[in-house]
Parts: sequence; C-alpha cells; structure tokens
Amino acid sequence: MKTAPPHGVRKPWFSWVFKGSACLHFVSVLLILFVLLQMAKQPWLSRSVYFLEHEKWVMLAWVSSFLAVLSFLAIYTILLFALNDRFRIILQWAWLIQLIGGAVFLLYHLVQMLLFPLMVHLFLQMPTLNLIRHLEEWDSLLIRMVGVFGPTCWAIGGLIYTAVMFRTREFSPFLSWWSLLVWTVVLAGVVSFRWMGFHVSFLQGFAIFIFIPWLWNMGEQVKSGFSN
Repeated sequence: MKTAPPHGVRKPWFSWVFKGSACLHFVSVLLILFVLLQMAKQPWLSRSVYFLEHEKWVMLAWVSSFLAVLSFLAIYTILLFALNDRFRIILQWAWLIQLIGGAVFLLYHLVQMLLFPLMVHLFLQMPTLNLIRHLEEWDSLLIRMVGVFGPTCWAIGGLIYTAVMFRTREFSPFLSWWSLLVWTVVLAGVVSFRWMGFHVSFLQGFAIFIFIPWLWNMGEQVKSGFSN
C-alpha cells in the first residue's frame, strides 16, 4: 500500500525552490543556445576570439548553468524526504548517484569559468601545435564527462526517483510518467553518444526542455500536496 510522505517535509517554500529551479534552467538554456553553442565545435582560434569578444556573456552563461546544477541537486534533496519514506534507503542511494553526477557537472563548469579564460589567453600568446593538441585532449575528456558519465548518473538516479514517485500516493501519476519520459530521453542520449557524438547535445537539450515544465508543475504539486 502506498503511504503518504512524512509531515516533516511540509514546507510551503519548497514550491518556490522547484519554480526557481525551472526559471534558472530556462535562463541557462537560452544562454547556452545563443552564447555557448556559438563556440562549440569551432577551431580553437575562432573559439578564443569569440570568447574575448563576448567574455561577459560567456561567463554569465556558465554561471547561470552552474546555479542550475545546484538547484537541480536541491530539488532532488527535497524529493529525498518528500517521497514515500518506505523507500528512503533506495532514495538515498539514488541521491548519492545524482550527487556524483552533479559533482562532475560542477567540476566541468568550474574548469570552464576558471581555467578556460587562462587557456584562451595562453593560446593567443603561444598558438603552438602542441598546445592545440593538449587543449583538444582536455576538451575531449571534458565532453565525455558531461556527455556520458554525468548524464548516466543523473539518468540512473532519476529513474530510481521516478519508480518511488509511482509508489507515493500524493504524487500525480501524470508527473511520474513525465519524469520517466525525461530520464528515458537522457539515458537514450547517453547510449547513443558513441554514434551521435556532439549531436547528442540536441537530444539532451530536448530532455532539458521537457524537464523545465516538469519542474514548474512539480512546484504546484508540492505546494498543493505537501504544504500545510
């Protein structure tokens, strides 16, 4: 039998955490589309010149995306206590898996915000073939981190959370199926990364676009189902 969530998680401000996360994700997606994607898959010289010409916008895009990742971890921390407490141990494992994935994304963003500007200036001062090769190797490693490992952690954790949503009486079945769709798309992107390469970002982008309204509706669900 499904059980109701514990009374200790009934906080009205939880709703605003979900809605705030939806807004952060929306702003982050816009900046990625109109700023960061302009640098993607370009030669290092073109990427460096673009960065110097739009440095403030690029840094704003990375900061907004960094905050979106933090908000993601916040909402799943809330769900850890809001979902059916009979599955708390399973949810704790799922939360830990997502925390590992979140750490990967946060590390990636810190590299882009702190090290990338330094590498750009170094490249423009000494544009050697060895440096270009070194940058491309690091770029390939980072892409695999955020294209395979990070999304895999989030997809596995998200699917475990989704299974518990189906077993939580006060959660909407429609939102549970919606969550299943989101994480299935993310997992499909991970599986197809080997064949799609950079183009898998479009599949991940689709997952984010359907994740944003899910976040907003979850805010309404938490507000109506878990607040005093």
